[in-house]
Amino acid sequence: MLPAAPLSWWILAFTWHVLCYPAVSLAHDGIHARLARADTVIAEDPGQAQLWVQRADLLREHGDMSLAWADLRRARSLPGGAAEVLFVEALLARDLGWSHLARRRITEHLALHPQDGVGHVLHGELLASLGRKAAALEAYQRALETHEAPAPDLYLAAAATLKNQGDPGLEAGLVLIEEGLQRLGDLVSLQLEAIDLEVGLCRPDQALARLDALIAASPRPERWLVQKGDLLLDAGRGGAARAAYLAAQAALRAGGQRRSHTAAAAALQQHIEACLQDPPLDRATVRTAPSSNHTPSSTQTAAHPGTKDRHP
Repeated sequence: MLPAAPLSWWILAFTWHVLCYPAVSLAHDGIHARLARADTVIAEDPGQAQLWVQRADLLREHGDMSLAWADLRRARSLPGGAAEVLFVEALLARDLGWSHLARRRITEHLALHPQDGVGHVLHGELLASLGRKAAALEAYQRALETHEAPAPDLYLAAAATLKNQGDPGLEAGLVLIEEGLQRLGDLVSLQLEAIDLEVGLCRPDQALARLDALIAASPRPERWLVQKGDLLLDAGRGGAARAAYLAAQAALRAGGQRRSHTAAAAALQQHIEACLQDPPLDRATVRTAPSSNHTPSSTQTAAHPGTKDRHP
């Protein structure tokens, strides 16, 4: 039950909140509570298109795609609804795998709201999924321009679109990641991406310098020490690689029994032992431990969530 207040005030407050925060409105409640709240507000004033759009987005989040489309059709029939529905229609079409329709809708939305950073991010994702890398990069760059505080994932997505363009693309990606580091601080996810780009550019010394910074700043450096050993081994510096692996082994032991008996620690230890064999295994047969995430393809998908993107 809504607190006693003029109906017009609640409609204005709810609509303002939806317009400013369409993806996270009422996020403190569970999905069913939010849907119930949306039902109540729509019942109070069914003529507001944006209220139907808000409920459609909640239904999309809940997986009720048919009901979401029905709410969007209702919103389109109301005054101003044709413009209000575009962003959520793009989201819904994307979720259903209808990339071309999703792109048409987000393009229409951005024509009306050119400063919508979230819209540009979605546009970039859709263009990338359609294989239009150059256009996707342009959309991501536009998003970076319009976002006051862009998420690191936006820099990572933009850099990813450049990786298949040879050394110039890797250089441009590195410049972009450096911009993110300057703007957002020394986030682990961005540093890992910078390391991958340095490796791609055959700059092991620069990659190692970045890893050394991570090691120095981390209270649990064993993962970065293993990655350092991998890089050194790739560069043919077996003695230095051995020292890095031994340091990683010591860091694991220093963490105490509770930390050293986790699955991640066991995987690191197994990898270290394989690399410390005398004579060492051929590099092609030694695989990076799952938690070190050395390869560029795994940096974005595996290492970053595990680090929770905190500063080292």
